Amino acid sequence: MAVLGVADLKDLALPSLWDTSEILKFRLESGRTFGELQQEIAQGLQMFNVNELITMSNYGGVFAVQDVPEVEYPTYTNRGVHELVEYKFSDPAHGATTGHLIGTRAWNITLGWTMRYLQKARSSKLDADIKMALADIRSHWQYRLLNRFFKSTSDTVGTGQSVPFADGGTADTTYVPYISPRGDSFTSSHNHFVNQSSTLSTTSVDATVKNLWEHGHSAPYTAIIPEADISTWAALSNFKKPDWVDIAYHSSTTERARGLNDVAMDIFGYYESPYGLVQVWATPRLPTLYYGMFKAYGAGDARNPLRVRFDPHVGFGWNLVPGQLALSPLYVAAMMSEFDVGVGEDRTNGVAVYLNGGGGGSYTDPTITST
Repeated sequence: MAVLGVADLKDLALPSLWDTSEILKFRLESGRTFGELQQEIAQGLQMFNVNELITMSNYGGVFAVQDVPEVEYPTYTNRGVHELVEYKFSDPAHGATTGHLIGTRAWNITLGWTMRYLQKARSSKLDADIKMALADIRSHWQYRLLNRFFKSTSDTVGTGQSVPFADGGTADTTYVPYISPRGDSFTSSHNHFVNQSSTLSTTSVDATVKNLWEHGHSAPYTAIIPEADISTWAALSNFKKPDWVDIAYHSSTTERARGLNDVAMDIFGYYESPYGLVQVWATPRLPTLYYGMFKAYGAGDARNPLRVRFDPHVGFGWNLVPGQLALSPLYVAAMMSEFDVGVGEDRTNGVAVYLNGGGGGSYTDPTITST
């Protein structure tokens, strides 16, 4: 029926027999098929593997990757240099090596929906499922790396071992750290799992830095500390706060660290030691009274302290299990990875410290938070 006059806002009123909630539900339905959702998850995992796992802030400098089980490296024995005489050369010599294994373990995350849920779900609900899975993967990755870094005992791989950093010869009595370029020499009893005084001090931190420096690792170093101990570290006399670009400090006797651009990524300052600068990285995953230190050589560098071994048949990182997994009336997206973490070829590039009172105490492995 025609209505005389111009149309105004009152004419936008909905018919009395319409249910606005039903209309809203229809408009919010994503309309994505299961195949489209699978494709989104697969693409998201590929981007996550490259942009998160390999180059994850701070963690990217902790590890390198490999797809074989063995790690082999030289162990030092001094043969010396002999003066040449006319009728005799010195006895022939050759280098010695030792090594360890890194195993793999299979991991998975599964998302599931009913067919009707996929038909009716809002996009934000499905996006939340994917975001949850990626957050769990990130947490698990960080946990596995930190757990191996601070673990002082070996893991069994078949009849072999995946060993920790230099541990005083417990895991491998034949391992002797190589003589440093400066001439520092070591024995098989050299230990990078340290029990220090329960009070953090510049003396104890300097000793930890020296434990890396004496092996030829040069500054800058990275310290991993508990988030709960930030104020303790910031109170050290050799700690340097960032020089914030948005603050004018004018004349001040307080020294600050310039060029520090990772403050928002858990690096909150520098520690100045006699052996070079240490950037201080705080994480909530490490309990109080522990800290670690290492030299980051760059993402993927074989000299980094840890080594991630992945199964080449599965591929690096996380991947969507191929095929449409339908358990009528359910649809599931299964994601899997097959990897584990071990120590790299230089067992001196990592020091783990427990502030347990020193003296007759001993290092005890921390409980790393996994979530």
